[in-house]
Amino acid sequence: MKFFDFCSGIGAGRRGLELAGMECVGYSEISRSSVASYKLLHDTTNEKNYGNLTKIDPAVLPDFDLLIAGFPCQTFSVIGKKEGFNDARGQLIFYIIDILKAKNIKYFILENVKGLTTHDGGKTLKVILKALEDAGYSVKHTVLNSMNYGVPQMRQRVYFVGIRKDLAIPNKNYVWDFQQKAKPIQEILVSENNEISETDLKYFIEYLNNKTNQGKISLNEILKKEYVVVDTRQSDLRLYYNRIPTLRSFRDGLYYVRNGKLRTLTGYEAMLIQGFSPEYAQKVKDVKDRDLLRQTGNAMTVGVIESIGKSLISYLSSKKAKPANHPKNTLVGFVKSISQFDYCIEKNVYYTYKKTLATNPEEIKYVALYQTKSAFGFERAGIFYYGKVKKVYYVKRSQIHFNINEKKKDDDCIAFRVTKWETLDTPILPAGNSKVLLLTTEQKLKSASIYTDL
Repeated sequence: MKFFDFCSGIGAGRRGLELAGMECVGYSEISRSSVASYKLLHDTTNEKNYGNLTKIDPAVLPDFDLLIAGFPCQTFSVIGKKEGFNDARGQLIFYIIDILKAKNIKYFILENVKGLTTHDGGKTLKVILKALEDAGYSVKHTVLNSMNYGVPQMRQRVYFVGIRKDLAIPNKNYVWDFQQKAKPIQEILVSENNEISETDLKYFIEYLNNKTNQGKISLNEILKKEYVVVDTRQSDLRLYYNRIPTLRSFRDGLYYVRNGKLRTLTGYEAMLIQGFSPEYAQKVKDVKDRDLLRQTGNAMTVGVIESIGKSLISYLSSKKAKPANHPKNTLVGFVKSISQFDYCIEKNVYYTYKKTLATNPEEIKYVALYQTKSAFGFERAGIFYYGKVKKVYYVKRSQIHFNINEKKKDDDCIAFRVTKWETLDTPILPAGNSKVLLLTTEQKLKSASIYTDL
């Protein structure tokens, strides 16, 4: 699966998706220092930075299946001014939606601060979700903590996974899966020659003695707490054990104790905290700590995105037909529940479908069974399938119904009955004065269903 890395930063999201088995085809970032680090971290030989998201012409972008973006979060953050859509950065989500629609992208992964979920009493989130759904996507969102994905960082972010509605699997939920145990901080806080400077130590002592912290704890007491993480980014001192608070951009003031010495968090360590491997962190060893701390503060956590990517692949894998040599005139595709299918066969619910579909298995992307009751109490059984149809056969007493519009409005549906075997490679005249449906082997359906009145 190919993806494009929008608002890429240093490419933590990219690295996560690569670990999930996907391939990057391009990126978009406006920060020169972040682009410099991005190029050190990733092989961009055959890739282009398309720059400012608001100025990108979707027509010039390469083809890709998935869009990933950590769109600017400062306007929704509890740390920021919470200006939301009133800030130009808050409008970037709509440029992303424009690209989704223009390129007809299959899937997306978006990330933002947890504060987005409560901004303006939850109204902002509702606006974004509605805009994404109106663009033609089934959207799932949740708040995840990086602590559960391989690193000891308490970083809560809201993540959105979008699947184009014609590709979503009926009655199947997307599962946020593939959690990883956090590495111990002893494997992350490993830098040498990072003892606090005399100047910073002077400020630190003054901080301990301000009106908020005075008398709470002394420097000597802190130095006795091995691997304690000291956060001075708020007016009140905060100590953390076996975990690290959220990395933030433009917020210095994280220290820790190792071997009885107070040390400053380095850029290399921040890379590890965000889930990059030591080998990747080493690639940016010559980048200034201050720049790298800012860049990692803006980054996604690699392990979280890797997990989301794997979860998406797992979700989509059930759409694939089972590889086999299918006999002609048998059901081809994926059946969610074998026991359900056996039950239907046993009860004669699907007696017609042994001879309903005869198709090239490679042309069918997904097949599922369903069973409903009409308003008159009659049971109906059917098959949903998605993909490009090469050839379909049908039998007596069957009604075939094609919906060729994403929104699935009744006016856009074509239904008809047949009384003999035919193929959909030729025009069919339905009973009564209805439309003539012509499907060719190249026509791509948004959705379709076949069912029989019993």
